Amino acid sequence: MKNIVLLLLIFFCFFFTVSATPKSKHIQNEIKKYEEKSIGVWTYVSSELGKFGEFTRWAKLVIRRNRTYLVYEASPTDDNWGPVYIQGTWSIDTGKYSNTGERYYGIKLSPAKTTRDGSIFFQPFSMIYLYRSFIFQDDTTLIGYPELIEVLIKLEKGDRFPFEE
Repeated sequence: MKNIVLLLLIFFCFFFTVSATPKSKHIQNEIKKYEEKSIGVWTYVSSELGKFGEFTRWAKLVIRRNRTYLVYEASPTDDNWGPVYIQGTWSIDTGKYSNTGERYYGIKLSPAKTTRDGSIFFQPFSMIYLYRSFIFQDDTTLIGYPELIEVLIKLEKGDRFPFEE
Protein backbone atom coordinates (compact mmCIF):
# COMPACT_ATOMS: atom_id res chain seq x y z
CA MET A 1 0.00 0.00 0.00
CA LYS A 2 2.85 2.38 0.84
CA ASN A 3 4.41 1.63 -2.55
CA ILE A 4 1.21 2.54 -4.37
CA VAL A 5 0.88 5.80 -2.44
CA LEU A 6 4.54 6.59 -3.11
CA LEU A 7 4.13 5.86 -6.83
CA LEU A 8 1.04 8.08 -7.01
CA LEU A 9 2.87 10.86 -5.20
CA ILE A 10 5.82 10.62 -7.62
CA PHE A 11 3.44 10.58 -10.60
CA PHE A 12 1.55 13.68 -9.47
CA CYS A 13 4.77 15.57 -8.68
CA PHE A 14 6.15 14.71 -12.14
CA PHE A 15 2.85 15.56 -13.85
CA PHE A 16 2.53 18.96 -12.23
CA THR A 17 6.22 19.77 -12.82
CA VAL A 18 5.95 18.93 -16.53
CA SER A 19 2.59 20.67 -17.01
CA ALA A 20 3.77 23.76 -15.13
CA THR A 21 6.89 24.16 -17.29
CA PRO A 22 6.52 27.59 -18.92
CA LYS A 23 6.78 28.01 -22.67
CA SER A 24 9.97 29.61 -23.91
CA LYS A 25 10.15 33.40 -23.89
CA HIS A 26 10.22 33.41 -27.70
CA ILE A 27 7.00 31.38 -27.92
CA GLN A 28 5.33 33.59 -25.30
CA ASN A 29 6.28 36.68 -27.35
CA GLU A 30 4.96 35.07 -30.54
CA ILE A 31 1.69 34.21 -28.79
CA LYS A 32 1.30 37.88 -27.80
CA LYS A 33 1.90 38.94 -31.41
CA TYR A 34 -0.71 36.49 -32.68
CA GLU A 35 -3.19 37.60 -30.03
CA GLU A 36 -2.93 41.12 -31.44
CA LYS A 37 -3.17 39.87 -35.06
CA SER A 38 -6.32 37.94 -34.16
CA ILE A 39 -8.37 40.96 -33.08
CA GLY A 40 -10.90 42.00 -35.70
CA VAL A 41 -13.34 40.54 -38.17
CA TRP A 42 -12.68 37.45 -40.30
CA THR A 43 -15.10 36.36 -43.02
CA TYR A 44 -15.78 33.44 -45.27
CA VAL A 45 -17.97 34.33 -48.23
CA SER A 46 -16.82 31.87 -50.87
CA SER A 47 -18.90 29.11 -52.36
CA GLU A 48 -15.76 27.26 -53.45
CA LEU A 49 -15.40 25.35 -50.17
CA GLY A 50 -18.73 26.39 -48.74
CA LYS A 51 -20.59 23.20 -49.53
CA PHE A 52 -21.88 22.34 -46.11
CA GLY A 53 -24.10 19.32 -46.42
CA GLU A 54 -26.81 20.45 -48.79
CA PHE A 55 -26.32 24.14 -48.06
CA THR A 56 -23.78 26.82 -48.87
CA ARG A 57 -23.02 28.88 -45.76
CA TRP A 58 -21.14 32.10 -45.24
CA ALA A 59 -19.58 33.00 -41.89
CA LYS A 60 -18.28 36.06 -40.07
CA LEU A 61 -16.05 35.61 -37.00
CA VAL A 62 -15.54 38.64 -34.74
CA ILE A 63 -12.55 38.29 -32.39
CA ARG A 64 -12.67 40.82 -29.54
CA ARG A 65 -9.95 42.07 -27.19
CA ASN A 66 -11.80 40.85 -24.12
CA ARG A 67 -11.12 37.26 -25.27
CA THR A 68 -14.66 36.69 -26.49
CA TYR A 69 -15.82 35.99 -30.02
CA LEU A 70 -19.06 36.27 -31.97
CA VAL A 71 -20.04 34.19 -34.99
CA TYR A 72 -22.59 35.20 -37.59
CA GLU A 73 -23.69 32.76 -40.28
CA ALA A 74 -25.88 33.29 -43.28
CA SER A 75 -26.97 31.74 -46.51
CA PRO A 76 -26.25 33.54 -49.79
CA THR A 77 -30.02 33.97 -50.10
CA ASP A 78 -30.22 36.00 -46.86
CA ASP A 79 -30.29 39.82 -46.83
CA ASN A 80 -27.72 40.32 -44.06
CA TRP A 81 -25.70 38.54 -41.37
CA GLY A 82 -28.59 38.52 -38.91
CA PRO A 83 -28.18 38.05 -35.13
CA VAL A 84 -25.20 36.48 -33.36
CA TYR A 85 -25.27 32.75 -34.00
CA ILE A 86 -22.60 31.57 -31.55
CA GLN A 87 -20.48 33.24 -28.91
CA GLY A 88 -17.72 32.08 -26.63
CA THR A 89 -14.12 32.62 -25.63
CA TRP A 90 -10.93 32.31 -27.65
CA SER A 91 -7.22 31.79 -27.07
CA ILE A 92 -4.06 31.41 -29.11
CA ASP A 93 -2.87 27.86 -29.53
CA THR A 94 0.45 26.65 -30.84
CA GLY A 95 1.89 23.35 -31.91
CA LYS A 96 4.10 21.77 -34.55
CA TYR A 97 3.18 20.11 -37.80
CA SER A 98 3.85 16.38 -37.54
CA ASN A 99 5.37 16.14 -41.01
CA THR A 100 7.80 19.11 -40.86
CA GLY A 101 8.19 20.09 -37.22
CA GLU A 102 7.41 23.69 -38.20
CA ARG A 103 5.64 25.64 -35.46
CA TYR A 104 2.18 27.04 -36.16
CA TYR A 105 -0.07 29.45 -34.30
CA GLY A 106 -3.82 29.60 -34.41
CA ILE A 107 -7.04 30.73 -32.81
CA LYS A 108 -8.84 28.17 -30.68
CA LEU A 109 -12.55 28.75 -30.09
CA SER A 110 -14.34 27.51 -26.98
CA PRO A 111 -18.14 27.61 -27.04
CA ALA A 112 -19.99 29.49 -24.34
CA LYS A 113 -21.40 27.35 -21.58
CA THR A 114 -23.88 29.87 -20.18
CA THR A 115 -25.62 33.04 -21.28
CA ARG A 116 -25.32 36.40 -19.50
CA ASP A 117 -28.32 35.64 -17.30
CA GLY A 118 -26.74 32.34 -16.24
CA SER A 119 -29.05 30.05 -18.19
CA ILE A 120 -27.57 27.09 -20.07
CA PHE A 121 -26.47 27.91 -23.59
CA PHE A 122 -27.35 25.23 -26.10
CA GLN A 123 -24.80 25.16 -28.91
CA PRO A 124 -26.56 25.46 -32.28
CA PHE A 125 -25.33 23.44 -35.22
CA SER A 126 -22.82 25.68 -36.94
CA MET A 127 -20.28 25.58 -39.71
CA ILE A 128 -17.73 27.45 -37.56
CA TYR A 129 -18.38 25.17 -34.59
CA LEU A 130 -17.24 22.18 -36.67
CA TYR A 131 -13.81 23.75 -37.00
CA ARG A 132 -13.08 25.39 -33.62
CA SER A 133 -9.39 25.85 -34.49
CA PHE A 134 -8.05 28.17 -37.16
CA ILE A 135 -4.35 28.27 -38.06
CA PHE A 136 -2.72 31.43 -39.41
CA GLN A 137 -1.65 30.95 -43.01
CA ASP A 138 -0.44 34.56 -43.00
CA ASP A 139 -1.51 37.84 -41.36
CA THR A 140 -4.75 38.04 -43.36
CA THR A 141 -5.79 34.40 -43.77
CA LEU A 142 -6.95 31.74 -41.32
CA ILE A 143 -7.35 28.11 -42.35
CA GLY A 144 -9.94 26.09 -40.47
CA TYR A 145 -9.11 22.45 -39.97
CA PRO A 146 -12.28 20.48 -39.28
CA GLU A 147 -12.83 17.99 -36.52
CA LEU A 148 -15.74 16.17 -38.11
CA ILE A 149 -15.66 16.74 -41.87
CA GLU A 150 -12.94 16.75 -44.52
CA VAL A 151 -13.32 20.24 -45.96
CA LEU A 152 -10.97 23.11 -45.16
CA ILE A 153 -12.34 26.62 -44.79
CA LYS A 154 -10.41 29.84 -45.41
CA LEU A 155 -11.36 32.99 -43.49
CA GLU A 156 -9.97 36.31 -44.65
CA LYS A 157 -9.41 39.33 -42.45
CA GLY A 158 -11.93 42.08 -43.02
CA ASP A 159 -15.62 42.75 -42.61
CA ARG A 160 -17.35 41.83 -45.85
CA PHE A 161 -20.99 42.37 -46.74
CA PRO A 162 -21.58 40.00 -49.67
CA PHE A 163 -25.36 40.39 -49.80
CA GLU A 164 -26.81 41.97 -52.91
CA GLU A 165 -29.67 44.43 -52.52
